[in-house]
Amino acid sequence: MAHTVYHEIRSPPKVPPAELEAVLLTHPAVREAGVTAIPDQEAGELPRGYVSLKEGHQATEDEILQYVAGIYLNRNYLNIS
Repeated sequence: MAHTVYHEIRSPPKVPPAELEAVLLTHPAVREAGVTAIPDQEAGELPRGYVSLKEGHQATEDEILQYVAGIYLNRNYLNIS
């Protein structure tokens, strides 16, 4: 069963949506990922990610966020808000 998870990620400097999608796809439970831009008064726009999970896999929104944050925080790219 597909499950959608989304969260806004602030990224100073901006991380390209395709790069965020590629990182989401490296999570072992993620089957598909997509990132779109949403308006933000402070930043102008923010990326919002969506994922569907592989059949038989489970992952919470928080688990996926921590996974992505672990990759980018090690590179000093983004802050999860």
